[in-house]
Amino acid sequence: MSRSPKACPKVRSRLGSRGFGDDWLASRRSLVLVVPSVPARLDFNAVVNPVHPEFARLRVSTPEPVAWDRRLFS
Repeated sequence: MSRSPKACPKVRSRLGSRGFGDDWLASRRSLVLVVPSVPARLDFNAVVNPVHPEFARLRVSTPEPVAWDRRLFS
């Protein structure tokens, strides 16, 4: 999986993002879509496709604590 900016389609509007997501969901081409995080520019989020044939095989893992940097809240 490539996480380079070139691998991410450039979507300039909210409607464009929504359209891309709707197309991805309907196509069932992957179980998970990795997308850039908006508030944490160097991080990514994973979006799970509930209509993908492999969805039922997903298992929830044990949550892990997040270490928040206090500077984020000052």
